[in-house]
Amino acid sequence: MITWLSKIVIKYIVWDLDGTLYQNETLGKDIKNYFYMRLKKIIPTLTDEKFKDLTKTYGSWSAVVSHFTNENEFNVLDDFDKAVSRSSYLRPDPKIVDLIENKLSGFHHLILTNSGSEEALLCLEKIGFKPKTFEKIFARDTTKLLKPDPNIYPIIKRYTRTPNFRHLFIGDSLPHDIIAPKKLGFQSLPIWEVDHFF
Repeated sequence: MITWLSKIVIKYIVWDLDGTLYQNETLGKDIKNYFYMRLKKIIPTLTDEKFKDLTKTYGSWSAVVSHFTNENEFNVLDDFDKAVSRSSYLRPDPKIVDLIENKLSGFHHLILTNSGSEEALLCLEKIGFKPKTFEKIFARDTTKLLKPDPNIYPIIKRYTRTPNFRHLFIGDSLPHDIIAPKKLGFQSLPIWEVDHFF
């Protein structure tokens, strides 16, 4: 658990959403399959191994599709949101809710996600969070940016008006959630199962 000493330093915890506050294996497979099939229409010889290599090169499944379709990545993600409702895969998770709303209640909680704000709200509601648990959601439609764009962090800083070192970024993607904020002087923690971590 975060200690009393950490509470003196950390004021804001900035959470990633997908893969951090919830995990769903079926959803993960369906998301990958959606982007894989979109790319396979353009590259009929595409294999799983090649798709994995392209993802490492471009950083995300949506970035790969964006590159090969010459379509803006925001549009690719908007199309995905229309095709796949992530919130429909989720169930209430009282352990995560208790952890953040009760055990970590001494912190301000924010969300930073590449999801759209509407889908993010639906997911948080489905997990069981109260509407005011997260003070603000920084989503792709509100920031007009995608992680790990370094221009996204000044937007958060303007909101919090707090020194960088008093923010803790938590997420499951090293390049998107951990390395990018750390380079700018924010604190960050990689986690893959949030309830086990704390």
